[in-house]
Amino acid sequence: MANRGEIPYWMEDYFQGCQDEIYRIPPPEQLIQKNFLEVAKVIFERTRAKSPVVVIGLCIAIDTIKPTTVIMPGDIPIPRETISLVVIADSKEAATNVREAPSPPQACKIFILFEIIIALEPCHSQNANN
Repeated sequence: MANRGEIPYWMEDYFQGCQDEIYRIPPPEQLIQKNFLEVAKVIFERTRAKSPVVVIGLCIAIDTIKPTTVIMPGDIPIPRETISLVVIADSKEAATNVREAPSPPQACKIFILFEIIIALEPCHSQNANN
């Protein structure tokens, strides 16, 4: 088995991510009808310094008997029928702090999946010899 100093960078990221869990939290009222991608970006930016929360989906009560969970719904407004946001966080406390997240700006177009991938990738030079 390799020493801790010999663990590849990707594995260190993996170990750090192992502490995260998936939670369902009530959607803050001010985020209903806001664009999903904008909401995900705002929540991630507001929480990433202390305890990052990544919004990955919605649980929508289209059918009252069996709500539907939609992962990465894309560039859509969060429907009024949304009963919870699906998030990844390192604790229930961090996840529930999303309720205090402010509304996203009205004129903001982003592609959140790209930003999350960038945020989670290690920042290493392509060529260590340069």
